[in-house]
Amino acid sequence: GADSRVNRGEGDRARGGADSRMHAGQKSGRGFWGQRPQVVILGTGIPDELVAAFGSPPLRILGGSLEACGWSDRIVPRDTDPVSRSVLGYLQGAALASSDCLFLVPLNSDSMRKIAYFLKREGQKVFAVDIPPVWQGSASPGRWNKQMLRMMDAVGKHLGRDVDERKLLAVSQRVCGARQAMREFLGIVSEYPGFLTDGGRVLVQNSYYYAADLDEWGYAVQQLSQEIVFRCQKQGRNRAEEQKPRVLLLGSPVYFPNLKIPDLMRDTGLAMWRNMDASTTQWILGRQKAASGRVEEIAAAWYAADGSGAYCQNGSLRKQVCRLAESGRIEGVVYHVLKGQVEVDFELSFYEHMFGAMGIPLLRLETDYQVQDLEQLRIRLEAFAEMLRQKRLDREAEQYDRRVQGDRRRAL
Repeated sequence: GADSRVNRGEGDRARGGADSRMHAGQKSGRGFWGQRPQVVILGTGIPDELVAAFGSPPLRILGGSLEACGWSDRIVPRDTDPVSRSVLGYLQGAALASSDCLFLVPLNSDSMRKIAYFLKREGQKVFAVDIPPVWQGSASPGRWNKQMLRMMDAVGKHLGRDVDERKLLAVSQRVCGARQAMREFLGIVSEYPGFLTDGGRVLVQNSYYYAADLDEWGYAVQQLSQEIVFRCQKQGRNRAEEQKPRVLLLGSPVYFPNLKIPDLMRDTGLAMWRNMDASTTQWILGRQKAASGRVEEIAAAWYAADGSGAYCQNGSLRKQVCRLAESGRIEGVVYHVLKGQVEVDFELSFYEHMFGAMGIPLLRLETDYQVQDLEQLRIRLEAFAEMLRQKRLDREAEQYDRRVQGDRRRAL
């Protein structure tokens, strides 16, 4: 509920339970699935519909585990970004690299290219997806569509199955329904703060990528959204949470169980109004209605909404951030950069200029999955929160003065 101590305890228990189940699965290479996966997707850079249509839910590895980072220390440089280290460490620890899997690897960073090379060197079946970096290039959508058709052929041959437009349409409808449930959930959590922690929200968002049944997942998210509205109506709005400065979390994705930044924001008195990164743009900008089951249409819609760091200019993510900024509800921005993710840092100058012109403060935080920098980050976030609170007081005082002056002019 709204009690922070209860939420913190529930989050800790959830993290502990999930970690124990994950480690138990890693020993057998089966994970949450009960059997070895046939298709493994690294990250979020592959259209959901195109793989799910084959009827065999893929295993997605997002890369949020600190422990998995340690498993890859001997095979990657020290300064490799923690997401890539965690992905590679999980492959090692879960014994997936020795199983008969087809690995789908989106090449949205240099580190992912190295991982694809590592897997091929180990004799694994790998389909590397090269994302055209010029987002608005005339030839880019065509190149992307051809790659998706080749990927579908590779997955079909690996699984020994075929997919027609009817199956793709049915899966697309389920994906669109799940995205709609996610959009409603994000709107409700932003409208009724305090009934779910920021870390809990990130956990729900991440769970989309691990769902074996999107219909069941969408129903569960709808139930959660209704429960939040019900509690708000029963208990009343959480005024203490609503008084916190509303912050937009941008930059590197936050993957469970690494909830360091959302937890620190909560502890320092900041409210994560929204978080936007490469893992969230498809829910907002992706297909909202499945009109057909053609591979080209699905691939083109996904490419137009992709917010990964593969592009020279991340137009999709910029478009959505501009919309949020124009809403007038953002009081500050925390730009989260994981060490080694240079492609994320390149976008910082655009957002500094944009938010600076709007008078919205931006704080850049560079970190990794380790905990040694917790106190340093806490001090910086506390100072940022205090500045936002003072800025709000100054704005309210200015509005009060304008009202007083207007009343005086009307009296005269």
